[in-house]
Amino acid sequence: MYAIFIFFVNREIGSNYLFLSSAPTAETPLDLLGSGVWYYINLELLTFSVFLLLYYVYRVTQSRKNPFKEALME
Repeated sequence: MYAIFIFFVNREIGSNYLFLSSAPTAETPLDLLGSGVWYYINLELLTFSVFLLLYYVYRVTQSRKNPFKEALME
């Protein structure tokens, strides 16, 4: 909803907040994701991959925190 609001602000004042009107002029690592629709598809895949990685790290660290967790649950 925020991006929709910013889209109309950009149109009204001629700005480019959140880079919704056009891509930034500087080259960034996000340029490797492609352009157009492929940018959004690759960005979603990258985001989901990072989420899964962080979730895995969380699960591993939580299981090592209390080795007697199963014994306490009984």
